[in-house]
Amino acid sequence: MNQGKSFEERAALLRSDDRRYKSMGSVHQNKCKIYKRRWYILAVFSVVAALNNLIWNTWGPIQGTSQVVFGWDSTTITLLADWGPISFVVTVVPMCWLMDMKGLRVAVLAAVFCEFIGAGLRCIPLNDEHVTLQTWLIHCGQFITGIGGPIAMAAAPMVSAAWFPPDQRTTATAISSLACYSGTALSFILGPLMVPDVGDMKAAQNLTTNSGIDYLALRKLFNQSEIDHLRDKIMNLMYTELGITTITMLFVIIHFPEKPKLPPSVTAAMGRLEFKIGAKNLLKNGQFWLLVFIYGMGTGVYGGWCSILDLNLSQFHIDQKTAGWLGFGAVVAGSVSGISLSIFADHFTRYMKLIVIALLTGATVSLMIFTLICAGVLPYSKVVLFVTSILGGLFVNGTIPLFFELAVESTYPVAEGITSGFLTFSNNFLQVVFYIFPMLPKFGLRWINWCTFVTTALCIPLLALWRQKRYRSDVDAKDCYIPAPHNRELNAEVNYGGVSSTGTNGHPSFPSIQENTDGLTPSA
Repeated sequence: MNQGKSFEERAALLRSDDRRYKSMGSVHQNKCKIYKRRWYILAVFSVVAALNNLIWNTWGPIQGTSQVVFGWDSTTITLLADWGPISFVVTVVPMCWLMDMKGLRVAVLAAVFCEFIGAGLRCIPLNDEHVTLQTWLIHCGQFITGIGGPIAMAAAPMVSAAWFPPDQRTTATAISSLACYSGTALSFILGPLMVPDVGDMKAAQNLTTNSGIDYLALRKLFNQSEIDHLRDKIMNLMYTELGITTITMLFVIIHFPEKPKLPPSVTAAMGRLEFKIGAKNLLKNGQFWLLVFIYGMGTGVYGGWCSILDLNLSQFHIDQKTAGWLGFGAVVAGSVSGISLSIFADHFTRYMKLIVIALLTGATVSLMIFTLICAGVLPYSKVVLFVTSILGGLFVNGTIPLFFELAVESTYPVAEGITSGFLTFSNNFLQVVFYIFPMLPKFGLRWINWCTFVTTALCIPLLALWRQKRYRSDVDAKDCYIPAPHNRELNAEVNYGGVSSTGTNGHPSFPSIQENTDGLTPSA
């Protein structure tokens, strides 16, 4: 890109009629305002995000009972978990376009509506004679719920950028992005609490093989009334999830504004690169794609491992409830650490990369010990298994909001929704690849722990090679002056990298955006 074209794109961005808060005219720091209702917006979006993962991860924690009731095998359980990332990969581009072109309110409405339809399809009551039809409806429900996944997982930086000041953005991103994983944690508790575990029966112990309990053989030991009772328990879980989704959708419909009346920061008032231009420059940004790969490999594989933890650990004769508590503890610990570290990172943004490297190192050590115990290399200890599982979640999930902030900071002024969409695409794509192997016949599951440990370890040297940039924070850190749309002041040289000097017309000028090896980014 030559310098003339670069200037035209920058000028079009600032003059655009689509620029946020265009009615305000010129924007200074003293025109920014923080609203208390930002916490309501954050809470509602967080519930929407949590519901997406709650519905997606319904079947893993109750996989044994589900196999008995519906006659499924472990391949079906894995496929139900796989529909989430499959639908994400299929719909991520149109959903990123929706977030960028139609805004936050429309995007969140679309996400919660997909969750409502997906949860509703699973609630259609059918008897044992129509189990095949009910299975298909459940598959469709899982896929439709996953369509809202790109918004639930990628819109967190949009919410924080639109409603929160710079010194709270990382914390807000942490709360809303980790809400997805809080939904996963809730599924590990809600499912086993509402649905009895058939694996606890004495008869199940007699049907245990090296691969775990033979649930299809166990199904033959139940009479129809017992199966109907277990089916009712599963359906009560479906109704509960649908009820929560319905109430949340009503909250979004009644009050979920696009943005506050006044922006919380200068960059919140500024426009972003048009969708096609932003996407094109991300595609050319080598450093961004390195971060995308690291994020996908570190969190995607771990997320897949966590979602089928019960199925994975059943081969080591660990029951459904124990596996559920392991998954719950890991995700909750990660959510707490992510929010806590984000509060810290809000004030030490320059050290965010080092924080992530430290977290990945801790995760590698924890998952290594967990894997060696399951493989029989280290002596079995239930306490150590719990501790290492929880620590693994604490470290891995704690990196998620920091990855989001590293990405949007380094690609500014590309829209946050596009950047986050690409980032979460890698997470879900690698989950799809991860889920393929457990569905292959005679492939087994014992490799899963080793794969998760190795991929987490590989992230450390790759992240050390990645170069951290703070373009958005540099703009907010200075007393920037954002010209009004259609203002002749734009004849001066302008950009988004911070104020450097005074232009010939007496107003501050901005350093230029220039093309470099990373794609379109502001020059330092």
